[in-house]
Amino acid sequence: MFALQEKNLTRNLWTGLLINTIIISINTIPIIMARRGLVDWNQQYLWSSAMPINIPFENHGACSVALIALRSHPKRVYHYSKTTGQEESWAVRDYLTGQIVRSGDSTLTASQIEDTVEYAEKPAYRSVKLIPRWQADCRAASGNHFGAAHVDTTTPNPATLGNWQRMSSQGS
Repeated sequence: MFALQEKNLTRNLWTGLLINTIIISINTIPIIMARRGLVDWNQQYLWSSAMPINIPFENHGACSVALIALRSHPKRVYHYSKTTGQEESWAVRDYLTGQIVRSGDSTLTASQIEDTVEYAEKPAYRSVKLIPRWQADCRAASGNHFGAAHVDTTTPNPATLGNWQRMSSQGS
């Protein structure tokens, strides 16, 4: 009788140990893979924050403006502006690479762009022409969100938003 109880206890201990090992493995495999560079932690786990976030727009006359980072885009913060109440009137400025994409060069609506935002902050109130100031703001926001060592200013902007153009000296 005692041998049977001891056998059941041993089996229960081994089963518990096996279950704990499996749980620990499931939780640590993504961390190990990210450390070895096999997955990009930020890209791999963005699904957990795929729910639209509150974008803190600053009103600039008829426009609403925000600094945003986009899922599946280079790790940098963009200047986003839209005409309030008009889905087909927007612009995304990449002050770190000197490019712009406008709604006329895209098939996306403002709402579709906003659905891809992973980070947003309220910008200063100033003209888009003040390029050096916007560059500094976008660089600082990128550093705050991604970490200064991870800000990417070399990867080209993907065509998912539309046809990117060189920004003029006036910020347009």
